[in-house]
Amino acid sequence: GGGAGGPPPPAGMPGPPMPGAPTPGAPNPAFNGQPFGQQQAPPKPPAAPQFQSFQQPGGPAPPQPGFQPGPPQPGFQPGPPQQPGAPPGPGRSPGMQGQPGPPGPGAAPGQGQFAEAVDLSVQVPSRILRMTSTHVPATASMGLGAKVPLGAVIRPLAPCGPDEDDVPVVQPGQAGIVRCKRCRTYINAFVNWLENGRRWRCNICTQINDTSAPYFCHLDSDGNRRDRDHRPELSEGVVEFVAPSEYMVRPPQPPSYF
Repeated sequence: GGGAGGPPPPAGMPGPPMPGAPTPGAPNPAFNGQPFGQQQAPPKPPAAPQFQSFQQPGGPAPPQPGFQPGPPQPGFQPGPPQQPGAPPGPGRSPGMQGQPGPPGPGAAPGQGQFAEAVDLSVQVPSRILRMTSTHVPATASMGLGAKVPLGAVIRPLAPCGPDEDDVPVVQPGQAGIVRCKRCRTYINAFVNWLENGRRWRCNICTQINDTSAPYFCHLDSDGNRRDRDHRPELSEGVVEFVAPSEYMVRPPQPPSYF
């Protein structure tokens, strides 16, 4: 039998809504896309408008409304404004902003490029070394564009001609044979001397080497060693070093005849 309140509804028909239940099809104010039991986060404040600054050719750009400049970075010193059409200052190249260029006047030696003094009067005899070209391209792109093959004919033990001098022989002293500590280039007439002769720069790999005490000598007003004319390795294009004992596995053996 049916309970109090009337007969039960027919099968397949929904019953009357419960007190406090939401009406079917109506939006539920307690559910806004969030799982049940979680509170909705407060809305984010609107983002500040973005401003773009454009440099005017006549002077600095006017300040934008609401823009506050930040504090300067440590060690940063702003330079003078660049005028239109003015040449770039030292250390900058035309058309490059924010990137250092070649060092300007007064740059410290040994950093970046350096002035290399080459004495062109020091030449190698043609009987020992002869190049296929009298000029060498300064860059790889120039060499590819010139399309001139570069080679050399080397004859280390070529005999001397009637009007030529013998190859000077260098006897190493207490300093031994002076060589570059990086590429092992022998000391020669084309290295650069620094710090009044206390250091020297290799002409092959630009490595700066220390001058040992037995090999030290002061420089003259031209930046050359004062004993240059007395040392063939510093004034001649080709020399022959006598190998000391550290270059030998065993002492030289006397010749044997059969």
